[in-house]
Amino acid sequence: MSYLDDWYAVVARNVGGGSNKRFFHEGYGDMVAASKLYEHVIGTVTSGEATSGLRGLKWGELERSAPGVFSGCLGPGARLTPTFREASFESPAAAYLPTPSKQGKFLFVWKEATDGSPPPNPKRIAIHLPTTGDQYYWYRKQIALDLLKHDIASCILMFPYYGPRKPETQYAHVLPSVAAFITQIAAGVMESAGIAQWADTEFPNANVVFTGVSLGGSVASVGALVAAACIENGETRVGVAPIVATSSATSFLTGVLHNRIAWDVLEKAPGDCADTLTEVLREDTCDETVSEKVMLTKENGEPLNATETKLAATMECLSLPKIVRLMSSRRQALGHAPGPPKLGAVTQVSAVNDRFLGKHQGELFGTLRAACLGDENAEKREIAGGHISTLLPSKRGEVLVPAIVSVFTKLDLNQKHTVTRTSAPACAEEDV
Repeated sequence: MSYLDDWYAVVARNVGGGSNKRFFHEGYGDMVAASKLYEHVIGTVTSGEATSGLRGLKWGELERSAPGVFSGCLGPGARLTPTFREASFESPAAAYLPTPSKQGKFLFVWKEATDGSPPPNPKRIAIHLPTTGDQYYWYRKQIALDLLKHDIASCILMFPYYGPRKPETQYAHVLPSVAAFITQIAAGVMESAGIAQWADTEFPNANVVFTGVSLGGSVASVGALVAAACIENGETRVGVAPIVATSSATSFLTGVLHNRIAWDVLEKAPGDCADTLTEVLREDTCDETVSEKVMLTKENGEPLNATETKLAATMECLSLPKIVRLMSSRRQALGHAPGPPKLGAVTQVSAVNDRFLGKHQGELFGTLRAACLGDENAEKREIAGGHISTLLPSKRGEVLVPAIVSVFTKLDLNQKHTVTRTSAPACAEEDV
């Protein structure tokens, strides 16, 4: 159903040029602050130290589903009921966020026995990150309910600049500046990694899988790498399931979303407005081969103009290969093992006729596979249709849930193999 992508492209072309309904209608914004936060994210995973976690964690009231309302999501004969509880916390990126965004929020979805006995501790926890415009919990909550059948708990993060975390002057989910976009992504990475650390403390040895559709899948890929560096045995316990996601935010300006950007405003930006971020990116001294580079063009094949090229160069900071190379070079300089942190398992889902992401889906899988514990733990699934059709309710059971479950299955096998390898010498010794 790629016709939905075609329909969106038509709608995007008809949004007014000077409107606050266009992304970046305030230009580049405070790029100095955005650069500091970005460097903080890279520095956290580089040093191998934990993030600041979730400070000031507070819980709301526990909500239970009405009897029978969600009984189907737990399977036939289930004597458990889904529970929902919202948590608030001080964002690890609070110093860089607007006031309404400083307090983070996530919804914890799990289950408890109907007879009032204590709920079991989850051994599988999914961290759900939002697609563009998914400001609240409802859409991802439906996925979380389906995952309960597989004994998977869920933490659903509300992004900065979304829902009650949105500045009053912001229209819906439309970010006013390039700096706000970079800040949202970097803060989302830190917050989701902090949630993973909370889960690791609260439920020791539970496996954690980051997941999300589109933007959420791209942020999930970075968040998983940060969490893998911060959690004990993260290389076997942390995985990622990105759904129709991209390796680079430049897809944001080369696909159909190109028409939602206020190019007339960005054209007037000072030439040096992104210099502080450029300095950070210069640390990546790796020379890519021609085959490794993704040549950027508009969706119709036209080359980018000067304004578009400048934004693409700025957006390169959110490229997963770029982030991985920066992590790798800094970690090696500090005496850590060469390369980025390892992931235990990956399942990526790509849509064959995706008009939003273009060439970057293949690059994402290549980068994640290289960061995976082994090629056999990295899987790519292709589905018919386009980008938007992946969000349809029918795709939940057909595509999203199976992909997430498959990552947990791979992580479970990793741990079994680790136990087998650890116990093997003792068995051999007894035979002697």
